[in-house]
Amino acid sequence: MSYRERLERWFGHLPLEVDDLFLLERFQLLALPSRAPLPALGATLAADPRLRRFLVARCPELEPWLGALVDGLDRPTVDLEQRRRTLVWELADWLVYQRFPEAYDQIEELRWGTDQLGEICELEGRTVVDAGSGTGWLSVELARVADTVFAVEPVTRLREYIRGRAREVGLNNLYPLDGFLHRVPLPVDSVDVLVTSRAIGWELGAELTEIERVVSPGGWAVHFVGTPCDAPRTMVDDTLESRGYTPSRYRDGGGWRRRYTKRMS
Repeated sequence: MSYRERLERWFGHLPLEVDDLFLLERFQLLALPSRAPLPALGATLAADPRLRRFLVARCPELEPWLGALVDGLDRPTVDLEQRRRTLVWELADWLVYQRFPEAYDQIEELRWGTDQLGEICELEGRTVVDAGSGTGWLSVELARVADTVFAVEPVTRLREYIRGRAREVGLNNLYPLDGFLHRVPLPVDSVDVLVTSRAIGWELGAELTEIERVVSPGGWAVHFVGTPCDAPRTMVDDTLESRGYTPSRYRDGGGWRRRYTKRMS
């Protein structure tokens, strides 16, 4: 199953639309050349000058690329509605983050018990980072046990959502921070445990360097990768093992998955 097919299975009931792209943040828009289906984006921009003006206003450096994308469009063969649908569902995770973050929390196959982290390292009394925290479901669960939890997440809407969830359940030790896995806004050797859940791998080398910078000696970095145990090995698997991470497995709502751990020296 492709990533788009998985997104449609999870969120096909939600009323996502092209205008939701106006909600995206600059760092997401800058990723469009590598993330968006280009024929679908070109057709949509050609039909909707508002969206093109918005992208140029937010990201002027994209203007030449956007112009070439529209100019190169094979207009006679364009099925606009199909292209618009393709664009929406290829980017549906970003759009759901902005409009319906609670929908992610309802997908049981993405969730796993925090006891599977607790069996690796101590959480009570510790400072823990949930890096690439998304909707913060894991951050909330960790904050019930740990002394302090930082939820590092670049999407403003998700940080707002995490703050609301923390207030709702009465947690005052959970702190959302604006940041990325390759730019964690914390000092050197400042945390005891850093965990990721289906978040690592966009800029893997830089991410691992940054993670190992902030975790203190004797602390732990643990990555719940999300790849099924019976799936072929990936570059992420090879890189993690080459950096000294020990493979193991964990179970979420969808089955057995790969996990990697490393204790910092």
